[in-house]
Amino acid sequence: MIHSIDLSSRHVFGALVLAPALLIAAPALGQTAVTNGEENLRAGPNGVVLGQVRDGVVVEVTGDDGRWVRIRFQGWVWSRSLQAIDRDGFDLVVSAEDGENLRGAPAGDVIGRLEKGMLLAQIESATGWRHVEREVWIWKASLDFPGDGEAGGERERAEWVRTGPAGGAILSGPDGDTLAVALPGADVRILGRDGNWARVRVEGWTWIPDLPSGEDEASGVLTEVSIEAVVSPPRQYRGSAVQWDVQFI
Repeated sequence: MIHSIDLSSRHVFGALVLAPALLIAAPALGQTAVTNGEENLRAGPNGVVLGQVRDGVVVEVTGDDGRWVRIRFQGWVWSRSLQAIDRDGFDLVVSAEDGENLRGAPAGDVIGRLEKGMLLAQIESATGWRHVEREVWIWKASLDFPGDGEAGGERERAEWVRTGPAGGAILSGPDGDTLAVALPGADVRILGRDGNWARVRVEGWTWIPDLPSGEDEASGVLTEVSIEAVVSPPRQYRGSAVQWDVQFI
């Protein structure tokens, strides 16, 4: 399927309209944080879900990727729900078909849930239980960082904002050409300011298919194909990347 964009109808003049700013702390590595609700534990930023953690669990911050934070958690797991393994530096894997609870102590309160196949590192063992740890990723807004806002404890902060109900244009520079149009409610990160202008970063995904057999690997883009050729028959170009130069006034 080939999607087209009518640039002329989406050209917007003026500044990007932003909703009130949302400030998200850039946590210091090694500091502790506390979960402020139930949240997924992921293999990477917005990656595969490995389990869940409950509210009020203390974790250690080991990395930061904008809106995602890498954390190290610890807990206890029932031994019969684990199997020994030697893979990527881990020595245990959750083997129970439906996953297993993560507890704060042997037979203690449940602080999370681990999915089947999650790899873990053992710290110690007790009768019927294994003390384990793992580094995972979690949505930053799901963590509270003790000390935020205290005198002398301010850390560098990354400013994220959300576009207003009208969206807005993203320009190549102050009063420059329009590069893209942000839809209403899009999240952007402010990297710098120049008066009333802000340099922003937008994160998202675009479709870039694998190169078809015989396609030029240097660029992977067809540049000498007319719109008429793609329209009839379109099946020939399915999965290909096509480039056209478009001029609008």
